[in-house]
Amino acid sequence: MVSPCHCIVPPTHLEHTRTHAQPCQALKCSRCLPPQVQQTLKRGSAIKRALAGAFLAIGGAYIRAKRITQGTALQYAVEPRPVLAYLWALVVATVLAPLHK
Repeated sequence: MVSPCHCIVPPTHLEHTRTHAQPCQALKCSRCLPPQVQQTLKRGSAIKRALAGAFLAIGGAYIRAKRITQGTALQYAVEPRPVLAYLWALVVATVLAPLHK
């Protein structure tokens, strides 16, 4: 199941889908993370939270770009994706692939 903030959430996380109206960016959507990860981030130092946020943002950007290049992005399900969006997603996916693994 995909929530309105484009996060993959389990079916038991329906409260999240009702309360989110706009897409989230990086760690603004803390409800998208498992509770253990949320607790670990809260207990960590500011540097650890910043690094975790950066890596989560990189992972999210990579997944969104990969979905566009593979043709599975829901935002282009009704209308075809623009060539410029495809090229940009291809560049982003290529650059972020080593960081995602």
